Amino acid sequence: MFFQPSDGSPGSAIPLNALIVPRPIGWISTRDLEGTANLAPYSFFNAVAAPSDVDEFAHTGLTKAPSRLVTSPRVAESPVQLECRTTQSLELPNTAVFGQVVGVHIDDTCIRDSHLELTRLHPIGRLGYQDYVDIDNSFSMPRPTWTK
Repeated sequence: MFFQPSDGSPGSAIPLNALIVPRPIGWISTRDLEGTANLAPYSFFNAVAAPSDVDEFAHTGLTKAPSRLVTSPRVAESPVQLECRTTQSLELPNTAVFGQVVGVHIDDTCIRDSHLELTRLHPIGRLGYQDYVDIDNSFSMPRPTWTK
C-alpha cells in the first residue's frame, strides 16, 4: 500500500495513526485562571475535551493530590507524576503546548537498584485505532557503536 496523507486516507481507517506505536498515555491536569482543575487523557493523535463545567477527576473517580511546585493537581493513583510549567504555546492548525518538567514524583516501589522498573509501573500504551497494549515484559538492547 502507498498513499499520500495529503490526499486523504485509503479506506475508512487512518493507517498512519496506527503506525506510531506504542504511544504513551497519561493524564494531563491543568488549572484555569479561575482555579478550576481540569483532567484530560493524553496520547499522541488525541483531541479530547470535556465541557468546562465537568470535573473530570470526579467523573473518572480519580483522586486529586496536591503538587509541590505547580497549582495543578496530580493524579494520586498514578505511580509517576510530572509537574510541568508551560513554556510556549504555538498556534498551528491546532495549538501545540510546550512545557518544562519542574518536578518528578515516582512511587518508591517502582525503583530497584536506583533504576526505574518499567514493568512495576504497569504502563499502558495506545496502539492504532481502538487498540491498547499493557507492558509486562521488557528487555535491554545495547546500542551499536562504530569506530571511525
